Amino acid sequence: MRKDKKKMLDIGCGPGTIGNIGYYKSVEKEYQIYGSDMLKENISLIKKRYSDGMFSVGNAEKLPFPDEYFDAVVMRHVLEHVVDLEKTIREVKRITKKEAIVTAAVPHKNLEFVLKHFIPHYLDEEHHHQRIFTQKQLEKLFVDNHFTILVSSQEKWPMFVVTVFLAFLSRITGNVTMQEQSGVFLLKKKNYLQNKSFYSLYSVLYRFFSFLNRFVFFFNYAIPFEVLVVAKKKI
Repeated sequence: MRKDKKKMLDIGCGPGTIGNIGYYKSVEKEYQIYGSDMLKENISLIKKRYSDGMFSVGNAEKLPFPDEYFDAVVMRHVLEHVVDLEKTIREVKRITKKEAIVTAAVPHKNLEFVLKHFIPHYLDEEHHHQRIFTQKQLEKLFVDNHFTILVSSQEKWPMFVVTVFLAFLSRITGNVTMQEQSGVFLLKKKNYLQNKSFYSLYSVLYRFFSFLNRFVFFFNYAIPFEVLVVAKKKI
């Protein structure tokens, strides 16, 4: 690891999805990538898929890192899962340096409502979601813990449509599981990174709706996919 590189931690990194790996590659010149996940099998997989990262098993409520260690933290679709939210935020504060940047994304409440309609037990047994956030609630969580909000947004309706379509597909075929990792679906008993037909379907749908979004961008507000907050640590 280069000494001049900053350090970024991806909490709940998962097994290394297309979205995760793509993001790592886009920032790896500036950051040494670290990742933490509760599942040993996820850590084993992501180590194979992104060999330049430093990944370890860990719970968001008790992270295995020293104080003031990271310059940035990413938590995508993690905070809705943790049991003790306050303990998790305290850990994020503990491991980050002053003025570190923390990015958190959670599913939008509208999306959660629709997915619950299509997938039985979506909000309990299968996904273990502990809560549903509003944008104001996510902002307040950071403000109350001495972070300054830099960005707060709702995005993106193309992913909302793709996600709901795949949820519907999973209901009628049983071939697609709604285990979500950064907006990318996994296939039962298959390596999704090697499943070209599935990835092609995902790509075509997303690109089509992204193109359409140029003309009907207001749908970002009508049917948002997730809430995103970027915050800076003050103390």
